[in-house]
Amino acid sequence: MSIYTLDRPDFAPIIINYPSRPLYKGESIALSIESGSVAIDPSSESALYTITGVGRHINSLLEFTANTGISDYMSQVIRIYVDGAKKLQFTVNEVEAYIGHNLYNKLVSATSTGYYYPDWINPIITPIMGYYDDSTGNITAYYLMLNIDIEFIESFSIKIYNPTTITMYCNSKALVGYYP
Repeated sequence: MSIYTLDRPDFAPIIINYPSRPLYKGESIALSIESGSVAIDPSSESALYTITGVGRHINSLLEFTANTGISDYMSQVIRIYVDGAKKLQFTVNEVEAYIGHNLYNKLVSATSTGYYYPDWINPIITPIMGYYDDSTGNITAYYLMLNIDIEFIESFSIKIYNPTTITMYCNSKALVGYYP
């Protein structure tokens, strides 16, 4: 059994994926979730995952994949719903503008196929990696890390809206905390 302690006293210790043992007073459980690859059709919204119960969303890694130009990646809209109400909405482009990086220029300026890791990490929403295909001039994968501490009492959902004309794929891995 792995026990992790966070820096918030109302949310520690955490028992990781240990469902057969009951939770005791002062303990919490953290669940690891993977959505798998979700197709997001043009001009439509798809849910990556929905969690029901009482808990706190800790972080997610979002992986967008398509063999397309950067503008299609930058246009993707991430929507976060808490207890059935939309609480956050932002585009990938807004994330890029917020931290002051232009990932596409850095990918292309590398002039070779491969992954690029940004110079520094924002603790909230961060573009962490992109894959540039030199043979096609397109980007085939783009990754975002969401470190968002949001409490919910009924449900938590991450949905992606795709305003482009191509089908985008996205999968997510998340760590979500439940507490009694």
